[in-house]
Amino acid sequence: MKRSITLSSLCLFAALANAQPVLTFSGNAPVAGTSYTLHYSPYVSPGQAGADQAWNLAALGTDSMDVIQLVLPAATANGPSFPGSTVAETGAAASMYWRAAADGMYFVGSDASDLLIVNSDEGKYLPFPCTYQTTWSDDVIAAFTSDGFDVFRNGTITGTADGYGTLTMPFGNVNDVLRIHWHEETSDSTEFFVFESVYDSYLYYAAGQSYPLVQLVSTSITFMGQTT
Repeated sequence: MKRSITLSSLCLFAALANAQPVLTFSGNAPVAGTSYTLHYSPYVSPGQAGADQAWNLAALGTDSMDVIQLVLPAATANGPSFPGSTVAETGAAASMYWRAAADGMYFVGSDASDLLIVNSDEGKYLPFPCTYQTTWSDDVIAAFTSDGFDVFRNGTITGTADGYGTLTMPFGNVNDVLRIHWHEETSDSTEFFVFESVYDSYLYYAAGQSYPLVQLVSTSITFMGQTT
């Protein structure tokens, strides 16, 4: 009898240790009134996709930091320009406005040095619920004025929850982490030129936390035939 109970307990522990994380509205949507410290670091390899991964990001360092405040949009100077947004992230180069809904997180727009970009078609950046092998795609559309130019933005977001497992950070290990591979291609068109951007990101989320533990980002910009 003791042997049977011991084996059952070990099996239960193993199942819990390898549980697939599920991101939900109640556990992962950002809430106004909270804050976190954002550490910037040189890019490191994101590791492999798949189940039961062991991602080692212990080499992450800190070049600089920002304290990100999550506030009600009405508390910001240009909050009324972003109708429907439920929370704003302030403290970095731009204020980002989001709409948290039962089916996911939507990007409403941004405010950087009084350059207001309000999306007429909000992009879904994260669906709820989201678990291993969840996929989605959505468009982002906006029209704005920059440096006297009328700009039309047309973009597409695609995302895949491509793995889960244990994440090793400089401070230690975090279990039951879900990784999101997020990709966006955006074209900003004016009467005279086209500015194209590609953002490729890996985000590592823990259930019950409203911001990723890590976001690894690579970007390419194409302007007048030159890609950086």
